[in-house]
Amino acid sequence: RSPHVMLVGPDADKFVLENGGAAADASYFLDGGQDFSDVVLPDDIRIIPPGESVAPAKTAYSGTWAGAWTGVPMNHVLVVEEIDHDGARVIYAFGSNPFTPDGKGLYRRLPGLFVDGALQVTEPKDIGGFTTTYRLNPDNSLTVTTAKRETGESYQTTLRRFTGLGDGHNGGTVGAVVRDRCGDLAAGTSTGGFGSKTPGRVGDVPIIGAGTYADNATAAISATGHGEFFMRHVVAYAITAAMRHKGLSLEKVATGLIEQELAGKGLRGGVIAVDRHGNVVMPYNTQGMARGVTTNEISPKVEVY
Repeated sequence: RSPHVMLVGPDADKFVLENGGAAADASYFLDGGQDFSDVVLPDDIRIIPPGESVAPAKTAYSGTWAGAWTGVPMNHVLVVEEIDHDGARVIYAFGSNPFTPDGKGLYRRLPGLFVDGALQVTEPKDIGGFTTTYRLNPDNSLTVTTAKRETGESYQTTLRRFTGLGDGHNGGTVGAVVRDRCGDLAAGTSTGGFGSKTPGRVGDVPIIGAGTYADNATAAISATGHGEFFMRHVVAYAITAAMRHKGLSLEKVATGLIEQELAGKGLRGGVIAVDRHGNVVMPYNTQGMARGVTTNEISPKVEVY
């Protein structure tokens, strides 16, 4: 209903509403749409409820907490798996990490100690050597301070309880790719981004060629994952370019890019795609990605793999 490729800002909302669509209130992007898919976590997370002998002030730390560092473009997830009288066993995890040699996300199971009522975790030197203190606030958030004695570096953030990890994690991105009866291809993607992002940050979703791309000669692509990496690698366009210039199939290109090349670099995400012949692929390298496909010949059904 428009000759334009991309609309942004208040006029884009107005255009959507005038054409029968729905627009989310700004509060959605503050409270929902969090995406910590770039944070490396083990598959065997097990949160053990604290025993009755553990003080309530300590048991309140149990569970999963998430946020992003102020001044450092890095997501942080803390999983407090088990608490005893003196300390805790935690999973100390990050997304893309400027403090590691390869810049990749990582996790470690580390011991935590309670010091002056706060939970304290000290990193091994090979992943930075920071000492991080987590203090519980009345609003059930954690004030986090991390410091490195040798260099004087110090960072702060706030973590909040997070329930979106594991099998129930659905992320904040919705995408669609379509091939119509005339063979025309189209792609669309919508996202709330991730929590605690820097004001003004734009991710891959609205960037044609990064998170969204369609070309009638090859395929339509919609992507989800850590937007900065999908922009740097121009992921959606790269898939169609390999199809056009190398003559490769959609399945070979998309699967190889997501499951091998990007996964090998620690970059998390996935794509849904349909080519000009109607072939569909939906590869991902995260713990899960809710996805589906239908045609005029397929009866709708729901399956869990």
